[in-house]
Amino acid sequence: MKYITIIIIAITLFSCKKEINIDVPDSERKIVLNAIVQQDSFFTANIFRSNHIQDDISKLLYYNNAKVDVLDNGSLIETLTLDSVGHYSSKTAKAVVGHEYEFSVSVPQLKKASGKTKLLPVIPIISIDSIGTTTEEYYYGGDSPIYTLYGIKFKDTPGQKDYYRIKLNLPAYKDTTIDYYTGDTIINNNHYSIGNYTNDPSIVVWDWIDDYYYFSDILFNGKEYVFQYAILFDGNKLPNDITKQDFSISLEHITYDFFKYMQGVDMQDDADGMQLFYQATPVLNNVTDGFGMVGAASVSKKPLSE
Repeated sequence: MKYITIIIIAITLFSCKKEINIDVPDSERKIVLNAIVQQDSFFTANIFRSNHIQDDISKLLYYNNAKVDVLDNGSLIETLTLDSVGHYSSKTAKAVVGHEYEFSVSVPQLKKASGKTKLLPVIPIISIDSIGTTTEEYYYGGDSPIYTLYGIKFKDTPGQKDYYRIKLNLPAYKDTTIDYYTGDTIINNNHYSIGNYTNDPSIVVWDWIDDYYYFSDILFNGKEYVFQYAILFDGNKLPNDITKQDFSISLEHITYDFFKYMQGVDMQDDADGMQLFYQATPVLNNVTDGFGMVGAASVSKKPLSE
């Protein structure tokens, strides 16, 4: 009887529906600017449009008519060129460590938006060493495969808060397929995939799309640190033209705004997955008179074995 009562109550609660009309203020549209600056690299930026909750999001989300200026310590160094939908890049200017850069974006009939960032010093990887083996803690389907555990050593900057992201770079290769209808040979650019993960205690965010791990120096401020990274190497599975040295690690010294932005994105993604218990999660915005994030990442890259 108790369970019947519970079922009746549940049906009553979830079958009731009431439509409530809410007058949501429709404010002005703003430019959305996203840009990550890396040392010795061309400047790039993605320019979007903001949306109201009632907008038709099937319409074009990018601006292809923007003027995107890049300033170095206040002086114009280049106006970026549109090279694909909503994506702008420089053709001559490259970023230099220690400089502060500003992106100034203009779109007709919209307020100009801008964002600044400073390219931090590179934190070099001192060494990458094999430090043992490990298995996945949660593995289903038989015996867990054995991973090689690598230690990536670097020295954190003393006396300041630092933020990082790290990833395993996979070697590129090409293969060919035949078009079923035309018989033409198609060359495909791919990246060799291999199992990898980390349970390093410093990890705060994992970006599963780009496979970056984000962390801060809260556990090792000003000290040498050995970040642990597990990689599933099996000699029988590596193609003949690929060796362990073709894999490398990128350690990137990133700005605080970049770190907080990714932390907010991760929290929002987690909240969205809760469905009924969804709660809006703020994501960092450091663009003046617009939305988005301008950040920087100084990269140190090293092969697994040298």
